[in-house]
Amino acid sequence: MATKNYRENVGIIEKELSMVLSRIDERQIDEYISTLLQAEKVFFVGVGRVLLALEMTVKRLNHLGINACVVGAVNEPPIGPKDILVVGSGSGESIFPKHITACAKRYDAKIVHLTSSPTSSIAQLADVIVDFHCGSKGGTGNIFRFNL
Repeated sequence: MATKNYRENVGIIEKELSMVLSRIDERQIDEYISTLLQAEKVFFVGVGRVLLALEMTVKRLNHLGINACVVGAVNEPPIGPKDILVVGSGSGESIFPKHITACAKRYDAKIVHLTSSPTSSIAQLADVIVDFHCGSKGGTGNIFRFNL
């Protein structure tokens, strides 16, 4: 594949992000934000690339004054009934997030699931689901296939 120039690559990324974001139901986003703002503490869990994105989200939420942390962090406080767990898992079947979701549910925390599999095991435990309506592995296949 020939190397594309910077502007072409940016165009590909913008097009794919726009396509994915346009598929998300605004009511799901509104419910997610409302739940997030009502929480005492917000915990995030995911694995791999999803975890990296969630770690960046945690940092930005803390900048906004929202008490957020990543599950497993050294400074992670205990979860409780006034808290939420945001679970990022495209498949909704990843072992670690699924286990943490079940644990959080036992402590009466609300569960928000960011996914592309709204009927998954994790989704069955979720109070709020944000469905991205895209494949859980590799997406459309274009966004990362160009050479930078």
